Amino acid sequence: MSTVKMDKKPEGLEPLLGERPTVLDRAGTVHTMPPLNLEAVFRLVRLLREFSLSGQRAALEAFGDAALGHEERLGAVLLLGLSEPSTEESITEYLAFLAGVSPDEFCNPELWGLSEQFEVVAKLAEHPDLTAFFTKVQGAAKSGNLNNLLKLFGNKQ
Repeated sequence: MSTVKMDKKPEGLEPLLGERPTVLDRAGTVHTMPPLNLEAVFRLVRLLREFSLSGQRAALEAFGDAALGHEERLGAVLLLGLSEPSTEESITEYLAFLAGVSPDEFCNPELWGLSEQFEVVAKLAEHPDLTAFFTKVQGAAKSGNLNNLLKLFGNKQ
């Protein structure tokens, strides 16, 4: 497999190379969230899909989609997912990964209370890599390129 060295960054990827969000635990330690790659984004999408498929999506509707912005809806879905036994461990592990700590440490209320844990969710929703990924997907879908790619992989549209 050959690689091509580029002299400048590809256009439109600036958000992917932006500053990473930080969160504080109760001890005042600053944790920098990792850059997100496809594996991390797809893991999030699978978590959200697993939670939605578990029948809990109706609980989100109680929050009133019109009253909530993107960040609040994502936070509500993840927090409601923590109440579902089948997704609690997966979501906790993912949030701990984002905070750069072990799941046991993330569940320690002396270090990570509800407000600190929710801050991780809020920072995820505004993570420049996540925003850039979905912007790119939307752009590909609008241009028709995404449909062409899906056809290559045998997905009948």
